[in-house]
Amino acid sequence: MQTYSNIQYSSLPAELQNKRLSSTEIKISFSDKQLLQEFVNTYIDKFIDQEAHNPPTLDLNFIDVSEITNLDFLFSNQIEITYENIIG
Repeated sequence: MQTYSNIQYSSLPAELQNKRLSSTEIKISFSDKQLLQEFVNTYIDKFIDQEAHNPPTLDLNFIDVSEITNLDFLFSNQIEITYENIIG
């Protein structure tokens, strides 16, 4: 299993950047809240089509956040709520 800590998504090896990550293959630990937020946002943007009516789920179980003591508001203001989002 490959392990990384506080890494930016763009710093992962190219072969990992081009596929969905699995907790059976990789573990990424974060102690830096900002790096976690940037990593997750980049990963989601790469693999989820935000315009899709029913986007597929994305497994984030390869991420270890046990060293971050405060996750308050980590992803607040990340989703724009519009009439189209609600109605579909």
